[in-house]
Amino acid sequence: MVTGGIPAESPFPGLGPLVDRLGVDLEEIATGENLLFLGAAAGTAAAIRGGVDADVRRATMDHPERLGEFGRAVGYLGNAEVQVPLLLASAWMSQQDGDPDSLSMHRSLVDAYTLTGLGTLLVKGLTNTSRPSDDWNGGQYGFPSFHAASSFTIAAVIDEYHGPRAGLPAMGLAGLISYSRIDRRDHDLSDVLFGAAMGYLVGRSVARWNLYGDGNVRLLPWSEAELDRADGVAITGIRWSIDY
Repeated sequence: MVTGGIPAESPFPGLGPLVDRLGVDLEEIATGENLLFLGAAAGTAAAIRGGVDADVRRATMDHPERLGEFGRAVGYLGNAEVQVPLLLASAWMSQQDGDPDSLSMHRSLVDAYTLTGLGTLLVKGLTNTSRPSDDWNGGQYGFPSFHAASSFTIAAVIDEYHGPRAGLPAMGLAGLISYSRIDRRDHDLSDVLFGAAMGYLVGRSVARWNLYGDGNVRLLPWSEAELDRADGVAITGIRWSIDY
């Protein structure tokens, strides 16, 4: 639902307005909590960059492409030349339909995907880490994985708007795409883990900002006392919720 969040607007506002909109998105999601989340992901990636990544490289060298043709096909779904046309086509159909909820979701998808892509390119340029093999990009610019980041961005937005019924399959597909990058020796484990975390954070945060005006990613317990007025029975209890 878009109620209480940012009013629905076209996913394609024009270059100038889009740049302005992305600036607002970035400002609103660059909170202390989100930066802490991203810092924890970066720290985890750094911690496994040496030993664990080396072990995974040796394992994939001994047993390359365990997923075979299925892994190649799944990995292809993470390519920008596949994702971008599909995203633009879906956003265009949403614009023709004019449904506010669909417009809001596609605005979030366009914004989050763009921010994730730019962020991935920036980090790649700053770190310029090696890849397990030279088959992709000459063995350079491995960290983080764009396939993992972009796929988890899309999955996070879908999950925020449509819940687990659509979100869990999207997350599962994003996980398979990410694993295929390791299986094909295009990326290290740390590349994929950080890419997935960054993509998830951006997708979830942009979606929450557009929906509720709050881009923080949280994991908090909470309790609630309810009154079932339909049956006239007071129900008091504690329930736990993952609130992102």
